[in-house]
Amino acid sequence: ECLRTLPCVLKLLLVKLLYSSPLSGSFLCLACYSISYLAAVLPPSSKEGRELAKDFKSHWAYFVFIRSLVLGERVKKHRVDRNTCQSPVWDEVLLKPDDFRGGKNWRNVATEYHFHQYLQNILEKCEKMEILSPHQFQCSLPSVIIYHPTALSTPYAPLYVVGDSHVLSLAWQTICIDLSEQNLGTEGGMDKVYRTAFPFPATGIKAWHFRSSTQFFTHYNLHALLQRLPVPMTKTDSAKNRVTIILSAGEIDCREGIGGALLQGYYTDCNDAVERTVTQYLRSVSEIAEEYNLQVLLMPVAPHAYRSEKNGKALGRAKRRHRCWFWNEILRRNLKHEKARQLIDSPNHHYATKNSYNNVFLLDYEEKLRHPDRNSPVGYVLNRRYNADYTHVNSAIVPLLERSILESGCDMTLI
Repeated sequence: ECLRTLPCVLKLLLVKLLYSSPLSGSFLCLACYSISYLAAVLPPSSKEGRELAKDFKSHWAYFVFIRSLVLGERVKKHRVDRNTCQSPVWDEVLLKPDDFRGGKNWRNVATEYHFHQYLQNILEKCEKMEILSPHQFQCSLPSVIIYHPTALSTPYAPLYVVGDSHVLSLAWQTICIDLSEQNLGTEGGMDKVYRTAFPFPATGIKAWHFRSSTQFFTHYNLHALLQRLPVPMTKTDSAKNRVTIILSAGEIDCREGIGGALLQGYYTDCNDAVERTVTQYLRSVSEIAEEYNLQVLLMPVAPHAYRSEKNGKALGRAKRRHRCWFWNEILRRNLKHEKARQLIDSPNHHYATKNSYNNVFLLDYEEKLRHPDRNSPVGYVLNRRYNADYTHVNSAIVPLLERSILESGCDMTLI
């Protein structure tokens, strides 16, 4: 009853936390049901919806994005093609049959028993403790809060997706990597590897914030997330113990962090700023991979969707599209073009190829997201089939991501 009386903005915030938390399980199921409920009682055209969009723009935008991912675009069953349509999280979590893609089901692991058990444990701890400091507060909480990934099970082993809000485009999706396509079958004879994408969002983080000298909360939040990953701490055979993560950053840099008066006196031009930012980003990510014993698969910056030029923002969007294009070109120049392309011919082709940035690899699917547009300064916009909310992509990119993992040159034994 208490939840029913919460202000609407707090309901949006609670749904955001439930959905993006790596706890998964019944917390995720509750988030899905809540989003369906809020979508019905808070349509964008309603008075409450318009007020939230005006007074709490960020929270409302986040809700619109998650609503799109969970409910998706309703498509008739005979027209659904996984290569062209997104897979709504609602269907992934609540509707998949027991034999879906390997015989595992979210409902088998998202039990009410777990949900009530953990909630009761949390409430009992919070009621008994006397808070003296933030550190003591953290130490007093149940381990389920501190170490999210081990709290509840999922259909498949986790593949962690870390970074800005774009990681939620992959959240809770089933990633299927077909090793047989490049003769990369595992020693146990498995031709396909299934993973569940676990989101670890550091909302608002820019690529520029990855620098060790950064003194901004997103930088500290990123390292707090990485410290929660169950990375083996042993120094023996550290290369074999690396944990693979998918990392997303850069879109906010292209949208609002590069350009304008701040360039004066610092860089020659905007392209120079982009190139320096990407270079520093890759250097920092490589250092983080070494510090936390990671293999990092970098997501590119997706093209921006088509928007009308009638609202006075055409010039800014044109510059943004060019920055996104150049950002991805610099990523390819540094991570793709220098790699040895001898995977198939090599007897050890399932191991990583080499590039200038150790343990960092590019998921190069961005060009497949493009749709020709003669009015765009770069000649294309985001293909509408991949559009979630005009800023983020939807889960229809999963097949492209699966293919790009195989083509990235990463060590497939670490996936």
